[in-house]
Amino acid sequence: MCVEGVVAPAGDVYLLVGLAGVGKYTIALALERSLAARGDEVRLVDNHYTCNPIFGLIAQDGITPLPSTVLDRVGEIRETVARTIEAVSPTDWSFIFTHVIDGPADEEWVERLARVAKTRGSRFILVRVLCDLDELLGRVVTPSRRQRMKSVSVDDARRAFGQGVPELAAWDPLTIDVTHRLPIDTAELVLRERHEG
Repeated sequence: MCVEGVVAPAGDVYLLVGLAGVGKYTIALALERSLAARGDEVRLVDNHYTCNPIFGLIAQDGITPLPSTVLDRVGEIRETVARTIEAVSPTDWSFIFTHVIDGPADEEWVERLARVAKTRGSRFILVRVLCDLDELLGRVVTPSRRQRMKSVSVDDARRAFGQGVPELAAWDPLTIDVTHRLPIDTAELVLRERHEG
């Protein structure tokens, strides 16, 4: 966006990754509010922003595994979102993404968003969100998760916790344990790190 010949700096691209139920969406909401309070134009693209157009068209209960073809269709939506942000969205907007990391295809999404940031001239800020197992198991079953078509399987959460969240060292992530941290405190920590980085 130009104002009297001055080009506004590019907004940032944030990606919060972690296990299902760890609190990525809640933290992203706090981060969105904090950025907006500073005068930034910001958009939150939660993982389910791209999943739910497909999830809403199939039988799903948050526990039963989804058909394998579903994720291919979700991938098509994600790619459309990425291309739109690269080519159409104002460059001074910031974007906050959330994503569950389950395997190589999910790491490809991290790489794709890093490319989105590079194309826009934005900083790519990757945040790994962790918490302890008991806290995770309590969070994953909240009623609001089922309403938002998110996984509410304690067994899946326990299994995922055993596998852990990849280090993703290639993108120099900020790792935050949120077991005893409020979402707003986490958001403020991310912003402090952003300004110091």
